[in-house]
Amino acid sequence: MRLRQLVFVSRERDRLARQICTLLDLKETYHDAGLINFGLENVLIPLGDTFFEIVMPVQENTTAERFLEKRNGDGGYMVIVDVDDFESEQKRVESSGIEIVWHGNRNEDEINARTIHLHPKQVGGAILSQLCMQWEKALGIKRAQNELKIQLAESTINFVESIDGRGEGINAFKIKALNKDQIIKNAKSMKIFQNEEILLGGVKIILE
Repeated sequence: MRLRQLVFVSRERDRLARQICTLLDLKETYHDAGLINFGLENVLIPLGDTFFEIVMPVQENTTAERFLEKRNGDGGYMVIVDVDDFESEQKRVESSGIEIVWHGNRNEDEINARTIHLHPKQVGGAILSQLCMQWEKALGIKRAQNELKIQLAESTINFVESIDGRGEGINAFKIKALNKDQIIKNAKSMKIFQNEEILLGGVKIILE
């Protein structure tokens, strides 16, 4: 299992996409017209062998719009993972008691993909140990003893206390950077470098 996409939600998709590309010297590549079925428009920005995705609600009463209102602005929306054996992972999730709210099986416009979306309330929780436990069930991966983190292939999901007053959500995306000094310089010129941290799209961008 590997991390595939880091997803932002924003009311200004194009503006945020430009900022991400300027900050990290990246380029937009794809807009998926199929997301209109969820009342969304999106853009994908490759980052090595993973992607940033930005989704923007364009219809009323979408889950994304409610999330923006709850979190009082842009933020980290979800993480998407790839698995080697989709059928077995789906059966495992179903047997865990976590509700699957959407099934997708697309074979169109050179897209061949199967996906499931898990109920967000069933992978959440105000208590960190409970939150981590729910993600263990969702991903089928046990955390290390006495640690609040789950190790994926070449990436880690860490669980931390909320200190920004926005409630439960994604706090930061950590990425590997070969040109860290230049990225920090870019962030300063963009005025998104505060207290030695890069703040963009409602999350911290942590450079490794």
